[in-house]
Amino acid sequence: MPRAPKVGGPSPHPCKTSEIKDLHHSSPAAMAQRLLLAALCLAVACGPAPAAHAQVSYSPLYQRPAERPALALEHGRLARSPQANAHSPEQVHLAFAGLGAYAVTWVTYPLDSPHLESAAEAQAAANAGANRRLVAAPTSQQQHLSAAASDAAGQLDRRRRDRCAPVVQAGGKSVVQYGTESGDYQHTVESPDPPACYSSGSYVSGAIHRVIFGAGYEGPLPYNTTIFYRVGDPARGWSDEFSFRTAPLVGPEALPYRLGLVGDLGQTDHSLRCADDDNQLGMQADCLLHTVSQFHLLISLPLVAFPLVFSTLEHMTTTNADSVILTGDLSYADGYQPRWDTWGRLVAPHTSRQVWMYCVGNHEIELTDGVKDFLSYTTRFYCPYRHSLSESPLYYSYDVAGAHVIMLSSYSPYSRDSAQYAWLLRDLAGVDRAHTPWLIVSFHAPWYNSNYAHQGEGEEMRKAMEPVLYEHGVDFVFCGHVHAYERHHRVFDNRLDHCAPIHINIGDGGNKEGPDKKYYVQPKYSAYREPSFGHGTLDLLDVTHAEWRWHRNQDDGPESADFLSVVRDPDCKSLRAARLAAWRANRAAAAGGTAQQGQQQQGQQQQERSAAWVEEQAEEQALILEREAERRAATKVQRQQLSEEEEQQQHGLWCALCRLARRVGRLLGWRS
Repeated sequence: MPRAPKVGGPSPHPCKTSEIKDLHHSSPAAMAQRLLLAALCLAVACGPAPAAHAQVSYSPLYQRPAERPALALEHGRLARSPQANAHSPEQVHLAFAGLGAYAVTWVTYPLDSPHLESAAEAQAAANAGANRRLVAAPTSQQQHLSAAASDAAGQLDRRRRDRCAPVVQAGGKSVVQYGTESGDYQHTVESPDPPACYSSGSYVSGAIHRVIFGAGYEGPLPYNTTIFYRVGDPARGWSDEFSFRTAPLVGPEALPYRLGLVGDLGQTDHSLRCADDDNQLGMQADCLLHTVSQFHLLISLPLVAFPLVFSTLEHMTTTNADSVILTGDLSYADGYQPRWDTWGRLVAPHTSRQVWMYCVGNHEIELTDGVKDFLSYTTRFYCPYRHSLSESPLYYSYDVAGAHVIMLSSYSPYSRDSAQYAWLLRDLAGVDRAHTPWLIVSFHAPWYNSNYAHQGEGEEMRKAMEPVLYEHGVDFVFCGHVHAYERHHRVFDNRLDHCAPIHINIGDGGNKEGPDKKYYVQPKYSAYREPSFGHGTLDLLDVTHAEWRWHRNQDDGPESADFLSVVRDPDCKSLRAARLAAWRANRAAAAGGTAQQGQQQQGQQQQERSAAWVEEQAEEQALILEREAERRAATKVQRQQLSEEEEQQQHGLWCALCRLARRVGRLLGWRS
């Protein structure tokens, strides 16, 4: 908690009021100069005592942030660089592209398209209306969506090719140079394909370049190695140098490995900001941050002394995942295509230095040229679906470290006769748990959700696919869509089952629609829930142990608000087979109206065993949390001691600065 101001005695003031006196005898110019100095000194040094590295928690009366608009197109992190030319690479993004291979994508603007006014964004939103807010539809509606896109594909492709032809022709080459030492690029890889481009309405994208490196004659990139690289066209110029660390060789020996999880990110000040003005102390930091930052280099004042509230992206930097999964709803462009460009610039400092992988969300469905499709998403982002023998970029899988990760689509047909269902069966049948012991699945619309928002939208998909995931021993299921955090106990078919997956909803990245705050009565399988913005990390420690942490934006650095230690039960493989057989027999018997009492008793016994297991896990978790609380308390004491020392140093520094400014003012004749 932030440290409250001291009571019962005067607060330590680095600036005495006697040092800022006689203002009424000064000229207007001198008075303005002195007032500026006095305001800065008093606001920073004489306000509530700052708490260095304070953990900003909240009481039950805490008012969570409300809906906020997207950041302005002219925001410094969203706008094109003033120094950029038509061929300057931007929006650099890394993705896995097979064993030892990576895809790097970037955008240039060879025609240097004119700026589009932000007023068009509101018009696009009004025109699209409810059509671009498609929910997790039943299979019949999804098939209609696919059929409509297929019927119009030929006509649209010709129109788009004609509009994009000048961009593609002027786009130039797509080249990446890389090496293991900064500035020493030992390898050069050029894409054999021209840049991509797409159009929607009056919008024509820039040239979207993509190079796969580590898959050709150059051979796989060295594993677990820092790679330095740059992208561009040798004849037209290069990007700045970027670096990232390659994944370890797939296998259990690659563990430990940290995955970052985030969903529904968007591009608001929740996604990217320095302080939360809804927090009682955040307003002071927010008001002064820009002013103080101008003095930072002059007086070496540590900005961490202010009670800052992290943005999601800044917080993700502190937790430092090896790679990231975004569970859908990326840009919230909602048909206004320039918002895809601004989002690409927003996340580029992250996506250029670590791999980000995506599954599709409902906000990736857009109305482009009168047809609902995923055109922007599938053109801009690389998904290695062909490597996993998928027919669609909307669902695919990949291996990383000791995990097999499956990305499913809530917005493609998923019934038992669908292509996605058939692909899922083939993909799971090929998983070698000795090689990738952890099995992780991600899709957008959650199957388990006690929030009022999007209630039941994933139910049809759950009925179709949940038995498949249970049978193959999936460990974790990560979803988004609901703008709040919720972690569930292991659950199958709405019942506790200690051999079932752990479902976690992580759709709290910071979108423009604000958090979903209203919940139903908490069901037994819901372990923890809270409508705060944040992200998560999953540490795969070894073949049987993992740790999950949820990091709220209002918490300090790598501290976590929810923690779970996970142990895989080796006996679950045989138990799952027996339970699944009994479950299917019960369903068949119930459908025929002849459910047998013995099967019901078996189901009841299973439920009792699972309940007992949950109680044991809860006790173990309580002990873990108690140890975690003790560690945090000890850390807090250490930080408080350091904070007091820093405050004393800062107070002395500010006093010296105030006195120096007063003396300099006298020498310069500020006093009339």
